[in-house]
Amino acid sequence: MTTAVTKAKATTKKVAGKKQHVFIFFNCNDNKDAHSMNARYNNEVFADTTSGRKALLAKVEAEVVAGRVNIADKDAVEHDILKGDPTEASSKIQYGDIERMIFMA
Repeated sequence: MTTAVTKAKATTKKVAGKKQHVFIFFNCNDNKDAHSMNARYNNEVFADTTSGRKALLAKVEAEVVAGRVNIADKDAVEHDILKGDPTEASSKIQYGDIERMIFMA
């Protein structure tokens, strides 16, 4: 009697990476030069969610209170971060910059 052995084929399913936007706040010089932004110092990322944007705004406000950054128009910065494009708030922040990064999850 002969026994047939069948091998199961390993199936791999490729899942397309889901792009997620996150934001990072950098302390920097007045010109916002890339070399003045230190990822070892500013190493918090903020998700593009309602709570993430609120946390980003709280970070910017804390930097203002600490005297490390200045903002030209508080209401406009708040609007850009909470309802618009947070990177646009950078033009209203002196000694600070908000960058968008893409993560693949």
